[in-house]
Amino acid sequence: MRPLTVLIVDDARSERVLLRHALTDLHRRLTILEAADHAEALALFQKRAVDIVLLDIRMPGIGGLEILEDLLALDPGAFVVMVSHFSTREHVVRALRRGAAGFVVKPFSYSKLAEIFDRYESERLEPVGPPTPSG
Repeated sequence: MRPLTVLIVDDARSERVLLRHALTDLHRRLTILEAADHAEALALFQKRAVDIVLLDIRMPGIGGLEILEDLLALDPGAFVVMVSHFSTREHVVRALRRGAAGFVVKPFSYSKLAEIFDRYESERLEPVGPPTPSG
């Protein structure tokens, strides 16, 4: 399997570091990019091929839901998972209605992060089958 690229978008450096360590413990074949705000997130997303975006919902200035919309405008098929301490039903529903692929509550669990990778891999990665006969 090819390495995955994950973009972590969170204004709190400490949260990005915790998530980066959890991800590398969970899945060794990752390239992890980090962004602290809207501008950094969009710049990295446009510059690099990103498989999974983990996006904090509450950030100063332009918040996670707006960033979600901007990412999906660039790539309607982007696999964006919202990550937040704030897990009210309203937050979850709003994020999913706007196109998020999922929602993870902080503090996150390894099992929930593993579910994200499993779901991504089952939905996004094309299975490699035998070559089709040419004729």
